[in-house]
Amino acid sequence: MKFLRYLFLAAGLLVVVAGLLLGAMLSPRLQTWALRRELQRKAAGSAVARLTVGFSDADVSQLILRRPGVVLTVPSLHAEFPTLAAVLDDRFLVSRLVAKGWTLDLSQMTRGGALAWLSETGIRPRGERARAFSLISTARASELAVEPAAFRGIFERLRLPFDLALGNADLEGDLILPPGMGAGPARIHVVANGGGLGAGQEGRFIFRLSATPPVPGPVSLVTAEGALSAAMDTPRSFTRLGIRLNAAAQGSNFPSEVRIVSDLGAQRSVDGESYSVVISSATKPLIAILADVPYAGQRPSGTWRLDLADEDVSPFLLGRQLPDFDLSGQGQADADPRGFDLHILGALRGTGDHLEIARPELAPIGAIGLSADFDVTRRGSLWRVDRLSAAVRSTGPIFNLRSLQPFAFDPESGAFQVADAAGSLFNVNLQEIPASWIQIFAPKLELTGGPLRGSFVGSAGAGGLTLRSVGALRFDDAALAIEGTSLGAGLSLESAVRASFAPAGWEMELTGLHVRLVRGEVANGSLRLGSRRGPDEPIKAESTLHFDLPVLAARAGQPAVLTGGSADLGVSGSWGTKRSVQLKLSVSGLAATTAGKFAPPAVTTQIRADWEPDAPIELHVPLTLTGPNRAPTVIAFDGAVGAGLTGPVVQGTISGAGLNSDDIAALGALFGGTHGHPGLATELKAGKKGWPWTGDFKLALNSGQWRKLTAANLKGEMRVNADGVSLDRLSGRLLGVAPFTATAAITQADDGTPSASWHAHVEAQNVEGQDFLGAIGVAHADILEGKFNVTANCSGTGENARAAIANTDAGCDLTSAGGHFKLLATVVTPKAVAGNLALDALRTVANTFESVIKRHKSEFANTVDATMYAAKFVGDIGYDQLSFRLTRSPNGDVWCRDFALISPDLRLQGQAIVTHLPGTKFSDAPLDAALELKARGKLADALKYLDVLESKPDDLGYRLCPLPIAVKGTLHHPDTSDLQATLLKLLEGKGADLLHGVSVK
Repeated sequence: MKFLRYLFLAAGLLVVVAGLLLGAMLSPRLQTWALRRELQRKAAGSAVARLTVGFSDADVSQLILRRPGVVLTVPSLHAEFPTLAAVLDDRFLVSRLVAKGWTLDLSQMTRGGALAWLSETGIRPRGERARAFSLISTARASELAVEPAAFRGIFERLRLPFDLALGNADLEGDLILPPGMGAGPARIHVVANGGGLGAGQEGRFIFRLSATPPVPGPVSLVTAEGALSAAMDTPRSFTRLGIRLNAAAQGSNFPSEVRIVSDLGAQRSVDGESYSVVISSATKPLIAILADVPYAGQRPSGTWRLDLADEDVSPFLLGRQLPDFDLSGQGQADADPRGFDLHILGALRGTGDHLEIARPELAPIGAIGLSADFDVTRRGSLWRVDRLSAAVRSTGPIFNLRSLQPFAFDPESGAFQVADAAGSLFNVNLQEIPASWIQIFAPKLELTGGPLRGSFVGSAGAGGLTLRSVGALRFDDAALAIEGTSLGAGLSLESAVRASFAPAGWEMELTGLHVRLVRGEVANGSLRLGSRRGPDEPIKAESTLHFDLPVLAARAGQPAVLTGGSADLGVSGSWGTKRSVQLKLSVSGLAATTAGKFAPPAVTTQIRADWEPDAPIELHVPLTLTGPNRAPTVIAFDGAVGAGLTGPVVQGTISGAGLNSDDIAALGALFGGTHGHPGLATELKAGKKGWPWTGDFKLALNSGQWRKLTAANLKGEMRVNADGVSLDRLSGRLLGVAPFTATAAITQADDGTPSASWHAHVEAQNVEGQDFLGAIGVAHADILEGKFNVTANCSGTGENARAAIANTDAGCDLTSAGGHFKLLATVVTPKAVAGNLALDALRTVANTFESVIKRHKSEFANTVDATMYAAKFVGDIGYDQLSFRLTRSPNGDVWCRDFALISPDLRLQGQAIVTHLPGTKFSDAPLDAALELKARGKLADALKYLDVLESKPDDLGYRLCPLPIAVKGTLHHPDTSDLQATLLKLLEGKGADLLHGVSVK
């Protein structure tokens, strides 16, 4: 009895525990938690508000399912079915299903999202090896672990893993389609009712669709009514599927409705399956596809017929645009049950226009017509062509292709099979390929004018295909522009072309390449491309080109910039996982109307660039500039080019022996232009601001030269961006010994106006004045000896960089602590040398005359000695301090202001101007200097003896000399004739007559 009591007690506890467990399982809170967990595991971002599962029904509230590009929102769903049977026996016997207010949003779906969804659902996109769900597999047996089974039709694929029955369904919601082809997202309202689906029964579901285009247009409403029918022989298999849809479009352009009727059906029988797709308008069949798949191992086969135009379907696209087209054709197809063998034959005719609606890059094609006849068989990866002809027309024939004998090829291995190896396989005639079609492959090019003409013949050899042109391909009378900038009209091109494709690899070669403009031949040369077969084999290229630079640079209606010069370019490279390009460039014989007296140098370089995908390009650019009567200039750039937010970014080091100023001036004039000649850079960058790239360079030049002014050990940093060019922390040794630092920048206005400015700051110490004057071309550089400290500032503005530099306003302060000043040297002293009888006689007369009148008491014996001393003193002034300021006005005049020279016996002060004359060198421009002299010591005694000195001294004991001191001529040849004439009058006068016309206080 006690055992039974324990047994009943245990059984009661088990019932209680089972009840508790069952109650927990039936708890909506627990059910909702479990569903949320499963949703987050399989569909991130999905959510559900509540799930309630009973013994005979289930309810879901606020369900949101998210997949790539797809969002399904279901406010409420109610299903009535035995839940235990579904869970325990996989039997979903739904007596009633209700879901209303749902939204299936596909508006964010892209092609990539669709492929991802297909992949996740087990449907493999085209191109992958495992294609088990394709109607006709394109996989080869060698690519699969097991030989694929024969295709048994679609019903085998539709076999369910559970029992299914649906008594009644009541569905209503909205479908949102993605935007495309000129229209935004479209919303379609869907209402579906029906039922009766189950084993041994045929279910029927009636649905109604209605949609309004998102943008008002010729179609205001699209409606559709249809029926979906499905028959099942078992709870898990179907025997028939069918969809019939009757759609109508209404709008202002359609007085009566436009209708399309679609019938899609699939049926399974004991002998096999059959499929049909028939789409018709009110007046004609549009698409008809019929296919049969026998079960007895016979080949699946079918027929197709097409008679379709854009006007037949565009009313039903809810505002989406289609290119204009009209296609008609018919044909047959049959296949091996395992999918290795597919045979298609037929004919197709059609016209098309406005293809840019589908793909913007196809805009250049315009209106075309197409015709094709074909009989093609694919066995595994081998394609056999028994008949193929195709032609494309516009206003006239464009090109046609025709096979000449049956042949087969394997696109994966590149192998060809042909019955007659000596005969041609096919020919291609390019009657008139429009020039504008080039833009499909190079959108930035604008090519208009004459068409491309020529013909090709294809033949088999060495297991591959050889394609060669018959004669030369020609491209005549075209105009070329890049992004709106014209590069020339009357362009013609011709070349022989040969291409080969074989299992070992492929190769293409252009020989006898000639590019001509109306003005003459621009370039000639050859090009070869090729690659060995293999997944990691690079594409290799070689090319040699010769350019006639004046013809290349000239523009119709513009004065010629280049009058001579040629360039030879050799290119070789490898394009693969790692990429490398080598350029050998030689430019010689340059002559330009803008270069003035500077002869442009000959340029040679060997550029090497190496990079990997998504990595900076490593560059090595050695540059050699040569010319007559000069040493070669060798500089190099080593650095990298990477991608920035606004364009390419260049970083590296510029090193070498430095640059020659004549080269810079000639190239600057060539690219920057002069009056009446825009220059190459102006032509190529017309209307564009700044540089299309940014750069950060370190300078490490052994030497540099501007005219005859040299600098050594140049180091600094240079930056280039869209606003201009800047030079920072430039340092070196001027004339080899004087240390200097400099900064400079050229910038352009950022408001889009044609305005540029520049500024520079230079500081130098211990610059030898004589060497500096000699370097800038002054013939008598010894007029100034001494070491100077220099501080200079320059700035200017203009419509462009060249104009800004031409309008320079500059200031330069120079100071020296000792040296010699010889600008006032005259020929008076040489006239007084011993052996001059006239001056000896004059000195004797002066001694006698002055001893009689006893006018002066001085160490000077006579006027001649005093005059000669004064002339010699001012001709070579040994100074203790010298300072002055040089300024340049925007009109080019150079002023010397605040000139101050101090020596123990003399002080000079004053100013000078060098007047700018267009086309004249600075050292040959007119000089006009006016100086004021003060003296003390022996010089003062000499001037006092001559009565040309004021009596009152200044605070330092210097007294003013009122003699006019002026220097004319040029810096190259200073003219002191005024001072010399005054001194000669002092020398040749007698007594008071010597001072005639001179006011002495």
